[in-house]
Amino acid sequence: MASGSKISEGSFVLVDYSVEDAETGNLIDTTMEKVAEEKKFTGRDQFFPMLVIIGEKRLLPSIEKVITEMKEGETKTLILKPEEAYGPYEESKVVTFSLERIKKALGSSKIKPGVIITLDNKRGVIRSVSGGRVKVDFNHPLAGKTLKVNIKLSKVLRTKEEKIKALSSDIFDVDPSKFEVSVNGTVATIELPKLAYSKRDAFIRKIRLLSSIMKYLPEIERVKFVETFDIPKESDNIH
Repeated sequence: MASGSKISEGSFVLVDYSVEDAETGNLIDTTMEKVAEEKKFTGRDQFFPMLVIIGEKRLLPSIEKVITEMKEGETKTLILKPEEAYGPYEESKVVTFSLERIKKALGSSKIKPGVIITLDNKRGVIRSVSGGRVKVDFNHPLAGKTLKVNIKLSKVLRTKEEKIKALSSDIFDVDPSKFEVSVNGTVATIELPKLAYSKRDAFIRKIRLLSSIMKYLPEIERVKFVETFDIPKESDNIH
């Protein structure tokens, strides 16, 4: 896609964003370290742009639509009412269960307000425990809130190397600048940083990455993963 051409379904883009409660100013999430420092936000330990593949619903439809109308490097501020974000807060989604039912799902030691639980394939949070009854709230955590969203279209990804690097970062949750990617014909070589290959579930993440490459870049027929280990010298072990 040439510079300045329209972003459309299937486009790969990197976005930086911050999301605040529009009424309180409380920072909910951000990919920008400077914003996190200013707001004393501790919800992340890494800061880098988010990969968005248009049409994959990685962001709210209202935000994704705005991105398709932006130019690379452009920043916009959106005010999203609940109906444009995560919907109104619904009391009907606060459900009371017996303590025994919750014990089977969690174990008795973990039953307390604030604990997240999955029941009947629905994710909720325990609101109260009283008299053998447990109230679970299945509303989205941001339901009923008006959101202020600052979003920057940091980069439109055009080359195979850029897209594979972004997919690698997304799946391993590591800054994309830490990966080295090259493509020679139908063969892609991905040099994984230690932060990626040392994860306990690194093998599973590799399989996920392969599946993503098959889906989004079907012209790639082979992927090589490179992991580099430094062997300590004998003198390094002497204390």
